[in-house]
Amino acid sequence: MRAINLRRQPGEICFPGGSTMEGEPPAHAAIREASEELLIAPSSIEVLDELDVVNIYSGGTLQPIVGLLRDYDYTFSSDEVAEVFTMPLAFFLENQPERYDVAMRSIPVEGFPYDRIEGGKAYAWDSSYRTIYFYQHDGRNIWGLTAGIVNDFIEKIKRGGYLK
Repeated sequence: MRAINLRRQPGEICFPGGSTMEGEPPAHAAIREASEELLIAPSSIEVLDELDVVNIYSGGTLQPIVGLLRDYDYTFSSDEVAEVFTMPLAFFLENQPERYDVAMRSIPVEGFPYDRIEGGKAYAWDSSYRTIYFYQHDGRNIWGLTAGIVNDFIEKIKRGGYLK
């Protein structure tokens, strides 16, 4: 769970993560970020696979990495992490997430060139929709991007993918 003092997504359940450095492969970034956030040696992480790239609704992409963590004592950096916990893989294999749709609207920002489009400021922008996933287990609410990554991982396990 993310530390409450963080600017983005305070108190939300998520995986370790962050940006890649110039020329850094996604798996190396995942190991570096997990090591920093969980206060562990990089050698205690075995990368198993890369999941499908996720397009983030706010822009950019995310490359989830699946790994196996060995000899972990539930340490973490309190600057970034408030709590660490585990959940049984069986829960996710046996339970479908709840799914809710949200509408996404295009809202032009100041300086948008309305004069270049038919209808100008009266242009009829379409809404798009995306599905938000939720898992609830032992009083914990896993939702949004994290739940979407879990769902993608579980669906691919069920189809025989990812784990080698």
